Amino acid sequence: MKISLLITLIFVLIFGHVSAQNQKVQSAQIYLRSGELDLALPAIEEAVVHEKTINSAKAWYYRGEIYLAIYSSENPEFQKLLTADPLLVSLESYRKCKVLDAQDDFGAEVNKRLQSITGEIYNRGVEHYNAKDYKAALLDFELVLIDNPNDTNVLFNAALTSEKAKEPAKAIQYLNALLKLNYHSPQIYISLASNKKAIS
Repeated sequence: MKISLLITLIFVLIFGHVSAQNQKVQSAQIYLRSGELDLALPAIEEAVVHEKTINSAKAWYYRGEIYLAIYSSENPEFQKLLTADPLLVSLESYRKCKVLDAQDDFGAEVNKRLQSITGEIYNRGVEHYNAKDYKAALLDFELVLIDNPNDTNVLFNAALTSEKAKEPAKAIQYLNALLKLNYHSPQIYISLASNKKAIS
């Protein structure tokens, strides 16, 4: 009888602990819906590092949603909550959700979000390029390439930006990737020769 009671108590404690962490995800979701991003952020951050919910696709999905909402918000108080690039954190969160989402519960939504965010990051890369901040532009184009490795437009911009950023090895890598995708133009071969010469 005592052993049975002990097992029941252990089960209740374990289930209660897991339930409490799932509650953090639920709370974050509710705060997000009500626009209380200052409360949603700490709740979701606690959930994604806790051992009981660290592998929860739902937790990572809502982390992505919360950071994206903060990025899109015009409230300066929400911007002060951030210590990292919200677009990047959101992107990483959706990627993590995709990996963990064995039941494909969030697949369609995550794909839409990834497409939207990579589009935003690509545009930011173009802005950095136009401002002659080639290192920042290259970082943005490379982020986009992780989800879109065969996008010839992004590859071309990454190659051109690598050259401007004085990174000939990367330029060669992206130019060769373009050739493998049957993207042939005189400029590709001129740039390849120029970057190979820069390395030698």
